[in-house]
Amino acid sequence: MTKLIAHEYLKEMIFHDMAVKGESAEGLEILSLNRLLNDAEAENDTVLILKLAKQLRKDADKYPEYQKMFAFPSFYSEVLSFAKQMALWNLDAADLPADDENEKQLREIVKAALALDLKEKKTAEKLEESMDAILTSPIEAVESFENDYFTYTVMNRLKARGLKTISYFDQNPSATVRRHALSTRMEIEGCAQYICRNEKPCTIVLCNAASQLPVLRQVFERYRIPFSWTNAHHNAALPKAFSALAQLAVFKDSEHLIKAIAAQAFRHHCDEDLLDFLSQVLDDIKAPQKAEEYAAAYAKTQSDKYDPEKALGRDPVTVYTKLEQRAADYFEKIQDSIDLLCECTDAKQKLINAYEILSVSPLLANSTELSAGRHILSELQDCIDLIENDDDVLFFAQMIETAAGTTHKLVSDFCTVTDLTHPVIPKENTYVLGCSGKAYPGFAPLGGVFDETYVRRIKGFPGLDERQKAYLSQLEWIEHSCTDELIWSYATNDYQGRELISAFELDRYGKSERWQLDSCSQKRNTAHVLDSQSAKDLFVRQDEDGNPYVSGSISSIESWFRCPYRYFLASGLYVRKPQTPDLSADSAGTWQHAVMEKAVFDEDGKFDPDYAIHLSEERIRELISPYFEALRIANPNDTVRISLSEERMVSSLKKTAEFLAEYEKSTTFVPHAAELTFRRFPVSEHVRLNGTIDRISKDPLNHMIEILDYKSSSKTLSPSSVKAGQQLQLLTYLIAAMDEMGKEEEISPAGTYYFSLSADNITDAKAASVNRSTWKLSENDLRNDEQAMHDLMVKSRQLSGWTFTQRTDAIDSEGRYVAGTKKTYIYEKIRECLDVLYEYFYANLTGANEAGMPVIDVSPVSGACTYCDYKGICRYHGEERKAEEIYTGQLAEERKKAK
Repeated sequence: MTKLIAHEYLKEMIFHDMAVKGESAEGLEILSLNRLLNDAEAENDTVLILKLAKQLRKDADKYPEYQKMFAFPSFYSEVLSFAKQMALWNLDAADLPADDENEKQLREIVKAALALDLKEKKTAEKLEESMDAILTSPIEAVESFENDYFTYTVMNRLKARGLKTISYFDQNPSATVRRHALSTRMEIEGCAQYICRNEKPCTIVLCNAASQLPVLRQVFERYRIPFSWTNAHHNAALPKAFSALAQLAVFKDSEHLIKAIAAQAFRHHCDEDLLDFLSQVLDDIKAPQKAEEYAAAYAKTQSDKYDPEKALGRDPVTVYTKLEQRAADYFEKIQDSIDLLCECTDAKQKLINAYEILSVSPLLANSTELSAGRHILSELQDCIDLIENDDDVLFFAQMIETAAGTTHKLVSDFCTVTDLTHPVIPKENTYVLGCSGKAYPGFAPLGGVFDETYVRRIKGFPGLDERQKAYLSQLEWIEHSCTDELIWSYATNDYQGRELISAFELDRYGKSERWQLDSCSQKRNTAHVLDSQSAKDLFVRQDEDGNPYVSGSISSIESWFRCPYRYFLASGLYVRKPQTPDLSADSAGTWQHAVMEKAVFDEDGKFDPDYAIHLSEERIRELISPYFEALRIANPNDTVRISLSEERMVSSLKKTAEFLAEYEKSTTFVPHAAELTFRRFPVSEHVRLNGTIDRISKDPLNHMIEILDYKSSSKTLSPSSVKAGQQLQLLTYLIAAMDEMGKEEEISPAGTYYFSLSADNITDAKAASVNRSTWKLSENDLRNDEQAMHDLMVKSRQLSGWTFTQRTDAIDSEGRYVAGTKKTYIYEKIRECLDVLYEYFYANLTGANEAGMPVIDVSPVSGACTYCDYKGICRYHGEERKAEEIYTGQLAEERKKAK
């Protein structure tokens, strides 16, 4: 039988190369040099680390400098790896430096590691004997790259004594060039396009695989370039699942149960939405049973008209109840497994039970997971006798969780991706990517506990110069890795825009050329089409007289102008996210609106025009408390954040009341109505709207009204956005209020404004001025000036909107509470504008436009996709359009503000 010395990752490539050449592989055995040198039986690394950990933790007081590191398997792994190197070079603990207490303790730790049954000791003892056996056997070696300096020296000694070698790296490329691109992504993009143009088998060498490989996977998948990766580490899910089960067996709490469910540790799958629900509500290892309690708490947040039966299917209570029922069904399936873990008290049995649960996991259907499962079983069999207590259980689980397997599978012979230290069989072209001065040639000095400063004081340990020289000499394989073209490439900038310099070793290859990149646009999906009859069936209703109309909220129609397809999904197909009881921005805004709605009524239920003055902190807490109490019941694991949010909201609403109380002293308008609801209001011939106006104020002397619309953040009204249909709500509220109140008396519009309920950040004046020669403190530090800070607060909360009267003194006599009074907008023009926009919407939605086809295109304006709930459905990757003005008339007249 012929033997070949080669690294494991080369095995499939060698067999494939022999098959291509028509050579027989019968009787050929491929082994690594380490396998031939370390043929003695010894304990595996997991057993050694566990033994070392138990010994050191038992005497932890002797190592005060290092005892905090004893909880981490990675520390023992580093110590064990160094001890193996010591054994290979025939070094003893006495050879280690011990100049201070830290080094003395470290020497004792390494001494304990050297006392273990290390196979490297036998390797060093029998090195000459093993080398003689190799030289007297029918063995050949494949020229490769030895990362380990000891293996490198042994291989060189074998070659010097006559070991036959096979070298694949005797090629000389016909051309060697340098290329560059602006960024790593553009560099890989340029390489991919070059490969597609040339269609030649190639090797790609990554100088920094950790950062380059994820980008390369994305780019090559897009270009449909198949490739094999030589160092395919795979992080299987099974080790994490086993670790989660072991931790659950020790801690027996809801936190670790959630971790186990998230790791897919149980036989039955848990949907993502159910997992999110359990993460919120689970405070025990039993199924949650709080639906009735939450329903009662939620009912307190609703008005007297709230009917749970009518709300069924549309409110958070229904969503919560359904999720709780699903949780109960899921727990019924996994309860036996939970009991098996949580009722166990023996440390060994906890690990055995964890593996027993894992042995029926559906993950095992995957070959990678099956391999990981076999590895867990092997490690468990080797280590089970060492497990004595819960600390051992957790330590073993942590070791298993961090273990990563490696597979070497030849996916494609067309393109092989490797790194600097894994030579592969040559192809026609080689592309070396990422050759910046930071990444190439890539030799890394020793770091960590046993760094270069430490090892250079160890007599007999290989020096930095020796190791670096060996590394660089082996790197020459790249220059002989292809037959046609060798391309050295680098990016000129990183993703932060910082400059990267090409490795100076590449200067000998001449001037660098930029990668020639073709601009590739995303393929547009087929446009969505809806015929007129289907559109009418979905959207159009008829009144008693048979007149057609479209009904809905103003915000939904605004969404059509932002993206017609979003409107089609939400209002046509009625695809909506369920209302979940969580602390979201939408929920917080709803609660603030509800508090402001209830605050306008006194304790007797009568409308109070002076409510802002009477709204105390105690009253705010009384109004807001039911919402947060219901939230705490639904989210028991998030009570701290909920309490902080409650305090912040109370503070914000208190400042809101203070601002409104001050403002009402500066205006002739008084609160007239709050939460005025309108249904199917005919804003145009074919559009009828539903909505609620937050507040209407009235000037009884001048017969004018003013609209306030509460917002969760600062907002302004833009003429261009209005004309493009992007901001219809505030102006529509004014039209609806004018229509409703105009039935009783003749009135005119004064203004319509946004009012932010949130406390915006206030930027005060600079505390000091600094120049080249001196610095000076500000004379008046605003942080110590309450009046100045108050003025800044008022400025940050100013009403923002449009004014329709010349009597701005009636709106704001002091001129400090309302912004944007320099323009007077024309109410009739506003009505005309909105009529055009709403009819434009109706015509394009129903196919009554010139094209005769309903418009439901995936055509978002700028920013429309940012917070869209439907990105997972439309998967739009094109460019966003700029909103175009549909109404072209003038809405306002410029004027100077009256003094």
